[in-house]
Amino acid sequence: MKTNQSYFWLNTRKYLVEHQKTILIFSCVYIGFCIISGIWTALLGATPGSASEGVYSFFAGLLCAVAASLTFNELSTKEGRISFLMTPGTTLDKYLPRVLTTVVGTTLLAIVGVYVLRGSQILTSGLAYQIWLPWDTGAITVNEEGLAEGIGILVSLYLFNEALFVLGSAIWPKKSFLKTMCVFIILQMVISLIGFIAAKNITIGYSISPSEVLYIARTVIAFIFIVDAFLFFWAYKRIEHKQVV
Repeated sequence: MKTNQSYFWLNTRKYLVEHQKTILIFSCVYIGFCIISGIWTALLGATPGSASEGVYSFFAGLLCAVAASLTFNELSTKEGRISFLMTPGTTLDKYLPRVLTTVVGTTLLAIVGVYVLRGSQILTSGLAYQIWLPWDTGAITVNEEGLAEGIGILVSLYLFNEALFVLGSAIWPKKSFLKTMCVFIILQMVISLIGFIAAKNITIGYSISPSEVLYIARTVIAFIFIVDAFLFFWAYKRIEHKQVV
């Protein structure tokens, strides 16, 4: 895998220019959704620590999945495939701009969405009920001892979500989101079942200490990061194969 910086930046600019309308519409729709959600939940009496943060997390994850599934959407048409093949640069020069734009872009949009949602809740509650809520962007609190592990599990799972749907986009450019979502649901069911059985067998007649919990968490996080890297690499190889074919 080799990359040329000039080709990399050329492809990055080309991708952003060609998709600027889609990116703008996608961003505006999502921010609009956050504003409406903030107003609606505030009118219903949402407070810091309520279920609205959980609902937002679900839709933020869905946003990232939809965006990732569109990473190689251009390969779904003959014209798009020809344009992709004729673009100068190596496979990596064409792969990285799309993946980095998707991952970094959705991350920034999701973070901005949190503040837009909370700001809308505070303004609506203050103007409608004269109750100015404290600024709080989330209900999840993590003890200092497990802070690194908490951040690690969130980042690793976020990247897993992105990597899986990027891979789905590379394998199935057409209707990528629906096909990958089916795979995602099946994986969730299998992993949940395995995790339930493993946890049940491990904890029978045995008390796990806090240090052992942290060790298990770190092991799981490391494993998920390895899977993330494998999925991104697999997606790259699929794109490389399409270029050869």
